Amino acid sequence: MEFADYIQSIGDSKLVASMMVGDLQRVIEYPKRGFAIPQQVPKNILTAYQRLLDDGYTEYVLAH
Repeated sequence: MEFADYIQSIGDSKLVASMMVGDLQRVIEYPKRGFAIPQQVPKNILTAYQRLLDDGYTEYVLAH
């Protein structure tokens, strides 16, 4: 499925962005918790991730 089609099937682009932010947070955090192996996340992705967090896309982030 194309990404645009996926967003359309969900019907809410902010929800999709929030889910993706939560997924990326798990890629970053789970290795620290022993649940996964570390993954290299490019700096530009980390920058975009932080901007989305700052903009309130936090519905699916883990509690600290």
